[in-house]
Amino acid sequence: MRWYIYALKKYFTLEGRAGRAEFWYFNIIHFLISILLFMVCVSSVFSSGTVSSLSIIQTILPAIFILYYIATIPPNFALQVRRLHDVNYSGWFLLVSLIPFVGIFILLIFFCRKGTPRNNTYGPVVYSTRPV
Repeated sequence: MRWYIYALKKYFTLEGRAGRAEFWYFNIIHFLISILLFMVCVSSVFSSGTVSSLSIIQTILPAIFILYYIATIPPNFALQVRRLHDVNYSGWFLLVSLIPFVGIFILLIFFCRKGTPRNNTYGPVVYSTRPV
């Protein structure tokens, strides 16, 4: 959970580097929170038996889910840029994801690679032991 909060603290920070631990722990926790919110939303909508009779809670929960997703777009984008910096690529390489079918796999390979072991043009070495 520390890595998740650490990444949220760097909400709009595009400079610097992000290690694999920071990137993957943030994405795992983000995925689990999203699944949990989605399950709560779906169960609250279908708990009354009919979808047409929605209460206030049943309309607020999907709004919370959508707001959470919108609120986590900037830190997720910034973290992806910093992760690409760690493997010595520009943040513009995120545009590779626009290539149909293979773009996302290319980015996944970049995100899984070990960072450069020395200082690069994007900053000093990032140690992935624990957040400061």
